[in-house]
Amino acid sequence: MTAKSYTVRARWDDEAQVWSTDGDDIPGLFCEAKSFEELVEIVRDVAPALLQVNTGEPAGEVDIKVVPARFGPAR
Repeated sequence: MTAKSYTVRARWDDEAQVWSTDGDDIPGLFCEAKSFEELVEIVRDVAPALLQVNTGEPAGEVDIKVVPARFGPAR
């Protein structure tokens, strides 16, 4: 059985100066961190357990990719 794959979009908030997730990619996954690397660590730590609780997905059988996207003020 192959691992289920999830992609989480990380968004940069210029005003707050943090990277964050908004729960769109994995329901309930709301995280923020000062650096992208720190956010990736948090997501990879929290998401498998969250998926297991919310969907029954076995925690050890998920592949989570975090993709950066920057959204600043309109120019």
